[in-house]
Amino acid sequence: MMEIPIQVAVRIYPCLPPAVTTPLLSAGNVVDTQSILGADEHSQITTQKDDNGNFNANENTRDNGPINLQNESTRAEANIYVQAIPMTAPGFLNTAPTALPGQIDNGIAAGLMQVGPHSFPVTHALSMDCTQSQIYHQTVFPLISLFMEGFDASVVTYGQRGTGKTYTLYGPGLDCVYSESEQGVVQRCVREIFSHMANHPERTYAINIGWVEITDDAIHDLLGVGNVHCNSITDVFHWLQIGLNAKQSSNNNSNDDLSISHTLFTLTLEQQWVSKEGLIQHRLSTASFSDLCGTDRVFMLNALDQTASLPKDVGLQTLERVVNTLTDPALMYGSNGNIPYNQTTLTTLLKDSFGGRAQTLLILCVSPLERDCNETICNLQFAFKVQCVRNYVIMNTFSDDNTPISPEAIMPELPGGGGPGIHDA
Repeated sequence: MMEIPIQVAVRIYPCLPPAVTTPLLSAGNVVDTQSILGADEHSQITTQKDDNGNFNANENTRDNGPINLQNESTRAEANIYVQAIPMTAPGFLNTAPTALPGQIDNGIAAGLMQVGPHSFPVTHALSMDCTQSQIYHQTVFPLISLFMEGFDASVVTYGQRGTGKTYTLYGPGLDCVYSESEQGVVQRCVREIFSHMANHPERTYAINIGWVEITDDAIHDLLGVGNVHCNSITDVFHWLQIGLNAKQSSNNNSNDDLSISHTLFTLTLEQQWVSKEGLIQHRLSTASFSDLCGTDRVFMLNALDQTASLPKDVGLQTLERVVNTLTDPALMYGSNGNIPYNQTTLTTLLKDSFGGRAQTLLILCVSPLERDCNETICNLQFAFKVQCVRNYVIMNTFSDDNTPISPEAIMPELPGGGGPGIHDA
């Protein structure tokens, strides 16, 4: 067993939707933005009280149209407030959080996210110019490499609505399922896994996938048939297309805010081979890819007249309580180990990802604009705390018994991979 902290990668997304007004709720007449933003930003953000006594950000400080910051001229005109600062100095690398055993690879960015005067150390600081391929190889590939050796892996996208969470995982949509250039993390992982299988024909493999959507704490199967056995990349991409169609149809038929649903795609890999002692060896590992809904935080004054924020979604609120419990000894011991996983469907399904047995990467997607700095700072504070969560990672490997068994015995059980053979365990 390895005790490993969760990794956090922060991606600055360059193509943003129209501004969304952030509600600021208060029982009094003053919202203390200094406790969230600090004195330097306090003078830059103004609030107005509506007829119900609620506070909304002044629309004069916000833009009203979509912004594509991939265009250099547009980027120059925008008020960029967030910067990724990769750090390669040895002193920083020695103290930077990491979720993989051993030292940090120099090829993997570690650094700071700068939001105005505020700095947040993260495992991976990714700029607006990072491609889908770079993000995969810098952040996800190390987890998938160990997943193929029998460890569970979890990738979770988190952040403000419209900052590229779904794009990071799945690319721009149905048109890119078979196109490699813009493919997301999931498609790249699938290709990597099947490439690994082809390079190890001495083992037999079985791959099963599942994809569910959580809306109002209820689970909906996006594939419509439960878990599906897949023999090839084409099979997986076929079911990905079915799931994306179902998700798109669900969104189109919903009258609610699109930010209220989460999706969880899982891929289970089972391997068998015969060791040099003639024993059948098994490895069973699961990779999960969770696309969480937008945080859409609500800011309010608590009983102590301190500004606090909560995501609008109850599942995300419970996830924050789970992380707070796991990282605060007083809460952990005071609750007698009663971590609130079972309070929502989302946190129940993410139990292995936060404090469980999976290697976890949280990809926080943020807006680079000053208009969104409240939400960005609060999400970075949460992500920083997530890096303090320790997971207890175990290789899922075992042998059937102590009786030598011929290689032919495992052939019928696991179609879809190479033939069995002798592997030096």
